Amino acid sequence: MTAAGLGYVLLSLGIRRNPVKTDGFWGLLTEAKFLPLLLSAMLTLQGVRLTAALWKGQEVSAGGHSITKRSVSVVLLTLAYLLLISKVGFTLPTAAYLTAILFLLNRGRRPLELLLLSGVYCLAALLLIPGVLGLQLL
Repeated sequence: MTAAGLGYVLLSLGIRRNPVKTDGFWGLLTEAKFLPLLLSAMLTLQGVRLTAALWKGQEVSAGGHSITKRSVSVVLLTLAYLLLISKVGFTLPTAAYLTAILFLLNRGRRPLELLLLSGVYCLAALLLIPGVLGLQLL
């Protein structure tokens, strides 16, 4: 896990800088490499933590975890989203993905409440945040 995390850190560092420059703290958060770098660093730290636990003689296992229908649905939905972005563009697939993932991960909630929340998410992610940061979405 540590080796994979370090490999992902190196790959993340190779991501090109954004064409739109944003100064200050927001510039860091809007960089294309920020999230991959953060996640790969977290994976590396988790690998180091698990390795240290093994060296201390603690039993470390992934037992008790299994693949569920929900996790398979999330993976398939994400793959479909990534394919649609390349064919249709960014805005519509992103709005559909945000709505679908919200409904999938919150089964049992009132649909009207989820639809309203989805609208707020889409408004924030596709209009407000890019507007404040001066980003032009594809």
